[in-house]
Amino acid sequence: MKNLIKNFFVKDTYKTLGKLTFLAAFINLVIECFNRGSLFEGVEHMISNPLVFLYNGLLILLTLSIALLTKRRVFTTLLISIIWIGLGITNFILLNSRVTPFTATDFTLLGDGTTIFTKYFNDFQITLVIIIGILLLIGLIYLWWRGPVYKNKITYFKNTLMVSILIIIFSIFTQTAISTNLLAKNFGNLADAYKDYGFVYCFVNSVVNTGMKKPKTYSASAINEITTKAIGNVENENEAKKPNIIMIQLESLFDPTTLKDVEFSRDPIPTLHKLASEFTSGYVSVPSIGAGTANTEFEAITGMNLDFFGPGEYPYKTILKETTAESTAFNLKELGYKAHAIHNNDGTFYSRNKVFSNLGFDTFTSVEYMNPIEETPTGWAKDKILIKEILNTLNYTDEQDFIYTISVQGHGKYPNNPEGDLQTEETTDEVTNEATAEALEEASNSEETVNPEETTTDVINSEETSNAEETTTENKKPSKAELLKAYSSSPDYIKVDGFSEEKDYAFEYYVNQLNEMDKFVEELINELSKLNEDVVLVLFGDHLPTFGITQEDLAVNTLFDTPYVIWDNMNLPKNDRNLQTYELSAYVLEQLNITNGTLTKFHQKNRYSDEYLRAFELLQYDMLYGKRKVYGETNPFEPTDIQMGIYDEKLTDIIEEEDRILIKGDYFTKYSKVIINGNTVKTTYISPNELSIKKQELESGDVFTVGQLDGTYILSETNEYIYEKE
Repeated sequence: MKNLIKNFFVKDTYKTLGKLTFLAAFINLVIECFNRGSLFEGVEHMISNPLVFLYNGLLILLTLSIALLTKRRVFTTLLISIIWIGLGITNFILLNSRVTPFTATDFTLLGDGTTIFTKYFNDFQITLVIIIGILLLIGLIYLWWRGPVYKNKITYFKNTLMVSILIIIFSIFTQTAISTNLLAKNFGNLADAYKDYGFVYCFVNSVVNTGMKKPKTYSASAINEITTKAIGNVENENEAKKPNIIMIQLESLFDPTTLKDVEFSRDPIPTLHKLASEFTSGYVSVPSIGAGTANTEFEAITGMNLDFFGPGEYPYKTILKETTAESTAFNLKELGYKAHAIHNNDGTFYSRNKVFSNLGFDTFTSVEYMNPIEETPTGWAKDKILIKEILNTLNYTDEQDFIYTISVQGHGKYPNNPEGDLQTEETTDEVTNEATAEALEEASNSEETVNPEETTTDVINSEETSNAEETTTENKKPSKAELLKAYSSSPDYIKVDGFSEEKDYAFEYYVNQLNEMDKFVEELINELSKLNEDVVLVLFGDHLPTFGITQEDLAVNTLFDTPYVIWDNMNLPKNDRNLQTYELSAYVLEQLNITNGTLTKFHQKNRYSDEYLRAFELLQYDMLYGKRKVYGETNPFEPTDIQMGIYDEKLTDIIEEEDRILIKGDYFTKYSKVIINGNTVKTTYISPNELSIKKQELESGDVFTVGQLDGTYILSETNEYIYEKE
């Protein structure tokens, strides 16, 4: 036995293991310092939570122990170390851009995030990241080629046994830690969990703990019991009302007047405050803070609970890409409604262009189908464009409409100073602040808003020349710094006193964007009031903004509560109640005596039941991952043939001129691109009926279409136009 132990712990092996243990502890300390944004707090965590720190270090050691099975131990160790520290740095960067920490699901958003990435980071930061990445790659390649190689013979059996022992110790530690509540399997608050249990454990948990786990009590009899008792025949004695139903999820909506010791030069959201005093209102408890718009959206549309999923999950990027799910859209279509989604941001973000089909929407109008668009100084589309889109959608159909709208104006990242820390370009021409302010004021007062990429020459220097073909150094759009200075010098600008000195300008900027969103709501209601149709308008927020607001900063409510109000032109009674987001749609329908939908009935009948959450989890699992016993073991919901935009874009004519080719048609926007024989061509937007491309040689039989592009992704295309040479 003594010889076995002696041979097992050969000198170089246990020395290497000792070094790896020390390295794992160091890596874990570095990661926790990034996780907390402070060296002091990282060290404090190590001292005050030694068992949690030890567990996370052991998890890192497990990955580093792979080096014992390779000849290139230095390379393998360095590569794994870089990966762990890189994950920690990524988490740090994201925490400074949003409140939600880094999870495995964020990798699925990489394709969607290319357009949003430039709004969070400036050109210098993006370039620096790329340069560092390239240098690391070159360094790793060189290390693999020229680095030291372990010269002794690897005893694979013994080393594998050693790694296996580490795995067994880790498994026992894990089970003990969870059973004693040292660690948690599911996180109510993701941000708090990363602080309490460490980045490494939480991140790995987000990798392995995905989807919904099968509840222990899941069975046919359990679902039958819920179907009979918890759902049953929920019928309302009163006749169902069938108005147009519009839900607007307002980006980062928050009532800043609930902050302690913070004063405003005037009420930032007077319209919403007035509506709350006259119509049904309250607060909805949303799934996350500072980010996670799609998850609030998921709960509101489906009536399902995100808490039943693994930590950091986005169902839009997982299960809803694979299957349909019951939704308010599907349920209302049973009553003859048409279902529409509207979002003044990219159509592919969170895969909405595909997911909305699985949620029963007939049309989806994203920013690529909107025109004209006015942008905020930081580059997000203003919400006022949604008024036109909502009214167009209502007028487009003869049936009642269910319109789910997601706004974007209040989105971060918010600028830290009026110089514009998000500035990505400098203008070579000198445009004065006064001229910029005049341009913005003129744009805001005009019925035709200024195209943010093609500001007209009579307002301010144009980005494009009069023939819309060439850009000169004398004709540049204003920089973000100039736009921000003009914005903060407006006479209507709201001043804030008493907020954090470090973020006072950023918060003040946010408050003024919030005020514009409030004006958008006022203008929308004014337009809806003119209609000769019944309308219910539901307004609510997706999450709090990213300012590090703590519970102690709030006079009322929690960090997960955002306001909601239900406006109508039908004289519905005022029934205030605080809700979970997944209850919102069912509660709105309850005011209209509508009970369509399994979860609609369930929420309306069981919200105060002691067995509510247990039955809810069983039901949701059955509907998404189980055998769909509640539907008779079939899926009654078929994906819709979703139409992007409510109008069919048309290509009607190709006209050759001396210096350009004109493309005639209908419903073009600045996102419209000419496609010739399958190849996208650089396109200049002129008007909703006209585009142009540079003069080029055309042949008879060339196939023209116009596509609506989100980056390089073609959301939809017009009819084909076959060119015939004269």
